[in-house]
Amino acid sequence: MSVPADPALLRALSAVLTPSGAGDIVAAGLVETLSREDTTVSLVLRVPPGEEGPMTRILAEAEAILAAQAGVERVRGALTAHRP
Repeated sequence: MSVPADPALLRALSAVLTPSGAGDIVAAGLVETLSREDTTVSLVLRVPPGEEGPMTRILAEAEAILAAQAGVERVRGALTAHRP
């Protein structure tokens, strides 16, 4: 995971639960990349095997939370099955 320009973004994402609901996406290590350049935030979430459907909903939720943060005008979100 890249270091975010604003740690508040990670704190905001910790409100998003994993597909199983057993924890948040940050603590579960599903945030592959999170970066900010000016008013644009880029987010890539790792998709656990077999969770493609639920992760689409989770990505939309994460994008909405990031878009609501102060100073954020645009959010670019993506999913990846790539394993580090």
